Amino acid sequence: MAGNDTFEGLARIDVPTTLMIGKQSRFFSHAGQLEIQRHVPHAEVVVFEHSGHIPMLDQPFRFQKEFVRFLES
Repeated sequence: MAGNDTFEGLARIDVPTTLMIGKQSRFFSHAGQLEIQRHVPHAEVVVFEHSGHIPMLDQPFRFQKEFVRFLES
């Protein structure tokens, strides 16, 4: 898990942030990915249930839809 310096850095993010999480990632646990949200103020999370580590490859159409939604918000 990330150290305190990482969490302190995440807490200073003050721009709109959307975390796109691939629930089936073999590199990072779902719980670990959600832990990041706890430290980023106002972060929105989009969970890709059927994606691994790279949702833009596993679910490209949904990723594009969510990315456009983020850009338009």
